[in-house]
Order: sequence, then structure tokens, then C-alpha cells
Amino acid sequence: MAHDVFISYSTRDKAVADAACATLENRKIRCWIAPRDVMPGRPYAEALIDALNQSRIMILIFSESANSSPQVMREVERAITKGLPVIPIRIEDVTPSKAMEYFLSAPHWLDALTPPIQEHLERLALVVQQLLTNGLMASPDKKQTPEIRVEPTVDVHISHVEKDGDTALKNDTEAATRRIAALETAEKALGPDHPDVVVRLRNLAELYRARGKYEQALPLYQRALRASQEVLGPDHLTVAADLNSLAELYRAQGKYEQALPLYQRALEIAEEALGANDPTVAMYLNNLAELYCAQGKYEQALPLYQRALEIAEEALGANDPTVAICLNNLAELYRAQSRCEEALPVCQRALKTAERSLGANHSTVAICLNTLAELYRAQGKYEEALPLYQRALRISQDTLGSDHPTVAMRLNNLAEVYRAQGKHEQALPLCQQALETAEKALGPDHPDVATCLNNLAEIYQAHGKYEQALPLYRRALKIDEKALGPDHPTVAIHLNNLAELYDARLKHQQALPLYQRALKISERALGFNHSYTKAIKDSLEACETAMQQR
Repeated sequence: MAHDVFISYSTRDKAVADAACATLENRKIRCWIAPRDVMPGRPYAEALIDALNQSRIMILIFSESANSSPQVMREVERAITKGLPVIPIRIEDVTPSKAMEYFLSAPHWLDALTPPIQEHLERLALVVQQLLTNGLMASPDKKQTPEIRVEPTVDVHISHVEKDGDTALKNDTEAATRRIAALETAEKALGPDHPDVVVRLRNLAELYRARGKYEQALPLYQRALRASQEVLGPDHLTVAADLNSLAELYRAQGKYEQALPLYQRALEIAEEALGANDPTVAMYLNNLAELYCAQGKYEQALPLYQRALEIAEEALGANDPTVAICLNNLAELYRAQSRCEEALPVCQRALKTAERSLGANHSTVAICLNTLAELYRAQGKYEEALPLYQRALRISQDTLGSDHPTVAMRLNNLAEVYRAQGKHEQALPLCQQALETAEKALGPDHPDVATCLNNLAEIYQAHGKYEQALPLYRRALKIDEKALGPDHPTVAIHLNNLAELYDARLKHQQALPLYQRALKISERALGFNHSYTKAIKDSLEACETAMQQR
């Protein structure tokens, strides 16, 4: 039987390969994957050659393990020899070996370096659909039928806010250097608007965004968008993806008003091109809803989340990983609205769906566990939350490695539940480990580092160790002012926390201007009725009262 796609992978990456296969087949894209499609008793090599002969595209799950696998190398070599386009989806930031680079020097590279992986797999499915529909060998010189080269840069934000230590930062620098060099080489050889150049723009922008270097990522995303609009026209799905990526960056920077029209336009393009009930539409609905949540506009977010869930269930089935993500996000919204009783069954179903579709130890399962733990913590059910946080941490350590930045945030969240229980002695080493991990993985100026600094400062403050807490609060504020901009809502939170420290030391004169600035930022970014705004206003009024009584 003919297949559309041959999936090549290292056995170490089987979970990702299986998830890719399921995502593609949910879109009616026929896949061949071993060992599922190898008939019992048939020689593997014979089955492999026949499968390649009957396939139209190869997807390579590219990782360190795949890079060093002789079997994967043979499969790629056979695919190239037979003229199959190879689409590597890079799940680890690894430089191809010289032998692998020989075959993969100019394919349709897709990066999937930021979790959750399922969102990148949805983008992969969209790219494959476009290739199968529009033709595999379209000339990039003809604007009406350009070669499709799309990078998945969409993250669905679900939680709050294999490298070792210093090597992680070195590898990040090397990765950026490689991508800059690749971009410059492609520009000289092909011109600034060639599809290969645009791919490299997105690659470099994605690396900068993942490392919190938003100002460096911004002009790259903007340039990629302009190029795709020029080459493909304003209504192409690739333009929608670039609009969405730029909107995601603006949202991370707290530039919500700039992000909003981009999200809306991306959604409009997707609905027009794919129909109102396509899974990609669900993804864009979700991201627009996330923006509204960040602004505290929960009533506007709710119908978008609900529609995204409805589309995913109808198009993909109730047990698809995308459904788990949509359920998780809806539960997060209910929690933000203090509708914990409604959130609980939705969150539990999200976890059950993720476990059933992806296995008990998948990274998406860890996300759902973390969300359920956050819900229990919000209800004061610390004993129920604790084992969930611990299991989420173990999964992330096993799947990502102990030095991954996601592990840092898992450690941070576990520390938070201990802190909420008043178990500061247990919380302190976790916070310190989280900070150390985040700094080594992301560098000293990343917003996640600021989060860890803030939470460590809170523990010191709770112990009355104000002199130890003060420089941590100040550094967290400085990081986020630089990375996110001086008017980001998170900056308001840092200002409020620093003001509360001064208040606790009865230094009301120093606290007052911090509260005032925090309130101004929060009112402008989140509105007068947001819970953060109200909390800051209450703290400001208490400070003013204390000053009047002195």
C-alpha cells in the first residue's frame, strides 16, 4: 500500500515519532513507521526499501541519537537517492554530523526545541499537507508557486511562568553563531528574500526567543513576515504562521496591543484557508485566548478556549494529545477565575487524555500534572498537590535532562508548595537549585531566572532575612525591565514585591514610589479590575495609611 510519509527515527525518540505519526494520521496523511508497519517474518531491510519506494516524503526525527545512528543515516541516504524530500524536525539543538549534513544541507528544516512538542507536530502536519497538496518540487523563483518552507514557532503557554552546566551556555552561543553564519551564507548566495533565507531567519529568531533575547528575535521575525507576505501573498498559511510567531513574541514582551491584531489576522487567514473547524484554527484560537488571559480578559478568552476544544475533539477525536492541551488550558482559565470546582474535572480529564495518548512519562503529561498541582495549591490542598509536583519534576528530569530550563521551573513550583506549607527549610534548597539550573541553561538575564530570584527572595523575606532578599528582588526587577520592557505586568509584580520588602522594614518612603509605579503599569496593561491591579492598589493604600499614622 502506498504511503504519504516515511518516518525515520532513533529508537530513543520513539515517543516523539509515535506522536508525529498519530498527528499526521489524524489529518488523513498516510504514514509508514517501524516496527508497526513491518509485517511479521519479513526482512526489515526489504520492508524499508519498499516503504521508501511507496512514500512521497521522509520525516526525520532529528536528535543527538538520530545524528549518530548508522541505521538512520542509511534511511536518509536511501531517501535522498530515491529523490524523496526529507523534512527533519529538530527536537534537540544538535549540529548535524558531516555525513548527515551532506544529505541535509538544504531541506525543509523544522525546529521543535521549545515545549510542548505537540504544537510543533501540528505545524509539521500543516507543512506536510501543503507539500502534498501544492507539489513537492515547486520552484522558489516563481512567486505564484513557492517552495513551502515553514518553521514551527508557535508555543501554547500552559504553565506559569542533555546539556551540562556551563556547556549549555557554550552550546547556545555556538548554535547562534552557526545560525548567523548559515543566514549570512544563504543571503549572499540566494538573496535576502529567498525561501531558504527566510527559514534561517526563523531558525535564528526561534533560538533567540527561547533564550529570552526578545529584542534580538524581533527584527528577525518581522523580516521573515515581510518576506513571506511578499513572496506568498497576504493570505497564505505561512504568513499566518509568521504573524502568530511575531504575536507570540510581543505577548512575551507584554506588548499586548501590538500582539492582538496579529493573532486576529492569523486566525482569519487560517479560517479562510482551512475552514472553521481545522485543528490549526484551534491552535490560533488558543493563542488568542492566551493573550486575553494575560490581560485578565477572561470572559473574552473563555469562548475561544471552548471553541478550540470543540474543534479539536471533532477533528482529532477525544483522545488526541491536542485535546489534552485544550482541556488543560481551559482548566487554567477556570482556576484564574477562581472557579476551582469547575476546573478540577477538566484538569483531571486533560491528564487522563495525555496519559492515554502519549504514555505516563511524556512531557505533556508533566504539564498537565503541574496544572493540576497548581489547582490544588490554589485551593490550599497542599498534600494533594505535592506528589503531582514531584511526579512532574521526575518526568521532566527523565525526558529533558536535569539541567533543562523546564526542570528549573518544576523545581521552582515544588519549592512554592513547600513555602506555602511553611516548610522553608525544604523549599530553600529547591529554590537555590532552580536558580542555578536556570542560570546555567538560559544565562543570567533570562526572565525565568528572574522568576527564580523572586521566589528565593520571598523565602528569605519569610525568614526575616531582608538583607539577603533585597539584592535578589532588585536583580529580578532589573532582568525583567531589560528583557520584557519597563511596562510589562511582571515588572509591576517585581516592583510590588520590592515595595512590600521595604514596607516590612518600615521604610514606607522607599516603598511608596514603587507601589505607585507598579499600580500605573498594572492598570495600563491589565486594567483596573484585574486581581493583580487590585492587590497592588490595596498594598499602596496600606502604605499610605501607615505613613499617615507615623
